[in-house]
Amino acid sequence: MIEGLEKRGHRCTILLYNRHGSELQFDSGVIRSHWPELAAEICYAPSRITGFDACVASSWETAHVLAARGDSEYPKFYFIQDYEPFFYPHGSLYALAEDTYRFGFRHLAVGQMVQEILGRETGTSATVVPFGCDTDVYKLENRGPRSGVAFFARPGVDRRGSILGKLALAEFHRRHPEQPITVYGDQILNWDVPHRYAGRLSPAQLNHLYNHSATGLAMSFTNVSLVPEEMLAAGMRPVVNESPLARMGLSNEHIIWAPATPGGLADALSRAIESPLEANEMARIATSVRAGWEPAQRLVAKEIEEICSRAISTGGQNAEMDGRNGQ
Repeated sequence: MIEGLEKRGHRCTILLYNRHGSELQFDSGVIRSHWPELAAEICYAPSRITGFDACVASSWETAHVLAARGDSEYPKFYFIQDYEPFFYPHGSLYALAEDTYRFGFRHLAVGQMVQEILGRETGTSATVVPFGCDTDVYKLENRGPRSGVAFFARPGVDRRGSILGKLALAEFHRRHPEQPITVYGDQILNWDVPHRYAGRLSPAQLNHLYNHSATGLAMSFTNVSLVPEEMLAAGMRPVVNESPLARMGLSNEHIIWAPATPGGLADALSRAIESPLEANEMARIATSVRAGWEPAQRLVAKEIEEICSRAISTGGQNAEMDGRNGQ
């Protein structure tokens, strides 16, 4: 989204909330290595955030920082990528995350699910930012034979369903011991199912893995992750746990939705393996994804530009649209 703003001529600054005493050189190096075209200045959020035409929070923690440290001189936006209270049990963190949606920031919600849950749970509204898929990287490169399962594992993030994934893959391996299992992302410890741990892969490496895997397992119990659509772009039919929340963000007919049980997921993986795709089917699947992030970039930039223009014309932040009143 920042790259999209810069392409429209805006000068951007990334303010990092440095909770843990990190080093700026390291943090900025990570960003520069993964987004080399980004020209934005990178610095830590100061005790008072001033001198900007607009500021955008990108998570509930940074929304609190912006509310506490920002001035009234500029419009404030909230780029909401998931309904983050769902990340926690009902308790303090749940309440602190939920409270941010009532700060009065202009809400930009990624996907229909976030907008719907915001309205249902907090009575606030949002502009929906459409999902995209990075089809410059994720693409069909192998129309020939494939084998095995690629599994995105996040054991420390329960909404990504790693425990269910482990149990499902154990049952799948019992049925299909000849099929290789490749785990990427975080390592699964103390697991006796034969598998290859590929580590944390670059997008190009991920595309290579997807193009040589017969199917993939991508779990999510809140907003759908980007992984299933990236697998689709590589000509694969991924297995995703059945979830009304995830379905709101991805309605592609080539997704294999499966009951969120070990047996249900193993059944779906087995069906995918036992019915290999022909080259023409791979091509049809690969072309079914939402190509690129340009529509999302354009909408985000348009919202920010319009609200800032109103703020300038009226002489202050009063032109900001309040997330609480539905405008």
